[in-house]
Amino acid sequence: MKAEKLILEIAENSYELISDQSSEICKKVIKKLPLAGDVVNVQGEIFFTVNIDISYPISDAREIFDIGDVVYWKSPDGSMAAIALFYGNTVYIDGKKPRAYSPCIKIASLKNIKPEEYTDIENNVYIRLYMK
Repeated sequence: MKAEKLILEIAENSYELISDQSSEICKKVIKKLPLAGDVVNVQGEIFFTVNIDISYPISDAREIFDIGDVVYWKSPDGSMAAIALFYGNTVYIDGKKPRAYSPCIKIASLKNIKPEEYTDIENNVYIRLYMK
């Protein structure tokens, strides 16, 4: 039996992700797939809101990530959740690596990312995270 792959689809392009199978949050997100929405592209990150509520200990979360990391984010007040891909320094920049607005959990990564491919992706483009 062939192993399933985690895929991030943005408009007409599909990217195979390397999921963090050691993360309980990643496993919970995968159980909720497929997830889809409209892109919000803000300096250094692409995200889309999702209608899932997965709690995690704040001690397991962090704000600074590597380019290519895909995270599950939940707003500090719990009113919103999103999946985000970091492709460069964000508006919450620390100077060297992408920084999230508030602590997140890494669920996957995109290797060999080419940041220039993401800078021109327009807002409201269809995005989907699924298993194939």
